[in-house]
Amino acid sequence: MSAPPHNMTSRNLYTSPSRAPIICGSYPAVAPPQLRTCEWCSKAPRELRRCAACNTALYCDRECQKAAWKRHKTSCKVIANTVTGQPHEKFVLAELRRIGFSSLADFSEALADFKEAHSWAIASIVQAAIHREGVLDWMQNKGTTEALCFRLAPLSPRERRIHRDPGSAFRINSVEFSASEIVDDMREFRSGFNFASHAERAQNSDYVGAALVLYDVEGLTMKISGTYAQYRPTAPELASPEEQRAIFGDMMMLCVGCINMGCPLRVLEGNDPIVALPGRFSRVRGKWTWKPLFSSWEDYRGGDAGLDEVLGRLKLSNVSPAQLMTAVSRL
Repeated sequence: MSAPPHNMTSRNLYTSPSRAPIICGSYPAVAPPQLRTCEWCSKAPRELRRCAACNTALYCDRECQKAAWKRHKTSCKVIANTVTGQPHEKFVLAELRRIGFSSLADFSEALADFKEAHSWAIASIVQAAIHREGVLDWMQNKGTTEALCFRLAPLSPRERRIHRDPGSAFRINSVEFSASEIVDDMREFRSGFNFASHAERAQNSDYVGAALVLYDVEGLTMKISGTYAQYRPTAPELASPEEQRAIFGDMMMLCVGCINMGCPLRVLEGNDPIVALPGRFSRVRGKWTWKPLFSSWEDYRGGDAGLDEVLGRLKLSNVSPAQLMTAVSRL
């Protein structure tokens, strides 16, 4: 399929008047340009405190950390339990050093910064993968341990010295659903999802459940987890099953491509909240700050080799990235 059908239903799908953000849940649609922000309130104060147990989550103060605990404890316990005890700590440290990280804190900061830099794209990949495979139902099963696994490859220390920005520390090798023993071992930590489920459902009646995501980094036994809120489609009747699969497939291709070229997709403040733009991080007054490559997809005329290559892989050649994101927000 190279183009959508030119009928009224299709035009409604790709030109939705909806102003609802495409990504709901724990990540704000319009993220501040600064990289490191509070996990709870999303503000970017001068100094942030790090969770002492997992060394990944950042907070303004104790009040924000306490408020976020029920959401954070699931992934926090997984990381903390993985490195509990001296033999485990030595084993984990040896693995980390083999892939170029000096300590768990060094690795945790790099991965946390990478995930935050690409938070919009990662959440979009999760949404697209789940809807493409039609697996919303299993998230309502409390006993399920099905997860979406991001298999990541870290850049070498030399590459990280060249590409110092936080969006370029890892590459995505594959994204696939997994029901492995690793996922099954995490069953005991699913209690943390229940709180998120109740909180999200109270805010949005279309909430279905929390999708479990695993980050499997090449060379590491330790796995990192996260959850992403999922919602019922608002207008699935606007596209056939075949067209929906093409739309979600292209969305995944676009997001993975932008991640792997170190070009984070984020929503520019003041723009349509369902349309993200590619950009890059640079140091501004001592902070990693994101700046878009352009202010609207309509303004882009080509010229960025990496982005042109990513866009050239999309199957729906007559659908712009802005139209693609609009369609995903409705399906």
